[in-house]
Amino acid sequence: MRAETLVRELTAIVDLTQSDHHSEPVCNRVVEAVVRSVPGCDGATLWLWRGEPYAIHTATHPDLARLDELQFQLLEGPGIEALAEHRTAWVPDTLHDEERPAFNTVAVRYGVRCCLALGFPIEPGGGLLQLYAARPYRLRRDLEPTLALIALQARAAIRNTWLYREAQAEAEQMRLARESSVVIEEAKGIIMHACGCDADEAFNRLRRISQHGQIKLVTVAQRLVNQVARRRAGAPRGTRADRVTGAPGAGTERGNDVPGAGSDGQAAGFRGRGGPV
Repeated sequence: MRAETLVRELTAIVDLTQSDHHSEPVCNRVVEAVVRSVPGCDGATLWLWRGEPYAIHTATHPDLARLDELQFQLLEGPGIEALAEHRTAWVPDTLHDEERPAFNTVAVRYGVRCCLALGFPIEPGGGLLQLYAARPYRLRRDLEPTLALIALQARAAIRNTWLYREAQAEAEQMRLARESSVVIEEAKGIIMHACGCDADEAFNRLRRISQHGQIKLVTVAQRLVNQVARRRAGAPRGTRADRVTGAPGAGTERGNDVPGAGSDGQAAGFRGRGGPV
């Protein structure tokens, strides 16, 4: 094996994470790098688990992907052994190996004569890198340090993609929370102006509408803001916007629990059903 080839392939894996923050392209690059840089390797596969049932499975050939899956169906094969103990498992010749008869029968049928597998931890799950060759003894047992290096680099690159996606999702949640807060505050202001109540009472009225209609609180607030905006844009008196905000002529009774509610306390203009707050 040429050291510079391996270094170049590992560097390319790291570079890929700078432009693509998805795990699948990184996994594809890993198996391609293994085939290009490991002597005797005709194909490779990579499994990643990040808690059940989340898994990524990539392979350089569909037959190898099926062989991988059959190992888990049979509960037999080098991949099962390597994953269970986070170690290397080697099958030098599937035609003459007697320890894994069911797996070897299928492997020979797919044209696989030699296998080398490495299981490795990757929080909060695990990974499995498997190499396949079409001729016996093509993959040597002393390749274990090389596989460990590739797995280490792959693990770091994949974790980077996971961390980036998590940070991205958290930032999006914070943005939505800020936007929701602004909408709710605006809706409270509308109710306070229409009903002559304080901020706490305005929020309680929004919450009662939300709970009664099983609609998210922010959805209730957004509907109210939108309706008032339509009224201000020129909708005539007596529209749904007026009924919600309690404008003159809308039929709002101050004694009701929610603005725009009838005698039974049911909110006017909020008939849709949604999720909980």
